[in-house]
Amino acid sequence: QRCARGVHAAQPNAMSAHAEGFPPAHAGAGSAASGQLEELQGFSRHLLAKLDESRNMGQFSQAEIELLRKKLSVVVNAFSAERAKIEGELNTMAHAYEQDIAERDYAISSAQLELANAKRHIKVLEVQRSALSDDVETARTEYEVLVAQLAEEQDSGDALKKELSSLRRALQQAAHGLSEADAELERTTRQLEEARRDVARAERDAERGASLRAQTTDTQAAATQLARAEAKLEEVMRREAGLEQRLIFEREAKEALEETAARERAA
Repeated sequence: QRCARGVHAAQPNAMSAHAEGFPPAHAGAGSAASGQLEELQGFSRHLLAKLDESRNMGQFSQAEIELLRKKLSVVVNAFSAERAKIEGELNTMAHAYEQDIAERDYAISSAQLELANAKRHIKVLEVQRSALSDDVETARTEYEVLVAQLAEEQDSGDALKKELSSLRRALQQAAHGLSEADAELERTTRQLEEARRDVARAERDAERGASLRAQTTDTQAAATQLARAEAKLEEVMRREAGLEQRLIFEREAKEALEETAARERAA
């Protein structure tokens, strides 16, 4: 009877152990439940061994032992069902965790791939930025060279403008001198014509005077007039030659100035 009371006392203790040692699946205590189930199974085997020993000693009847066996079997089955439930929930949670981990691994892989692509894109952009920097430096250098050339061209243009102004003044002076030379040449030409006419008259007078050498002073006057006319003719011819040379020089200078002005306008 003491052994039976121990068995009945052990059953509530085992149930309380089941109630206290096996929390629900959502608490995540599967390992603790497995340990308590193993302890319960060990306790059941130990209790069955005690019952067999008591039965052999004649302290319990077969019916009492079978009843205790059934009670222990109910307790063990309850623990087994709880364990299966907990393991099922844990397996479900593990599957969910594995799926979540797989999704996170995929997200991490995608992020790593995007990071690698971003790094490659950054390298490409850095190369492009370096190339653009070189192009900018080259363009800046070319711009500075062009600015310097423009300044030189402006200085040269100013100098050419000054030279062109001086050439225009010289051309105007040359044109004025040429006009004066033309006028002087016309006057000289008229004087030359007059001198030639005087010479012709003097020659005619000289011819008449040669046949009349015995005549009066008119012959001497004609000879004197002829000598003066010849001297005047020589002077006029010298002046005409000088004026012609001056006119040629003025025309050459005018042509050179016009060619220079034309080149300046073309430039």
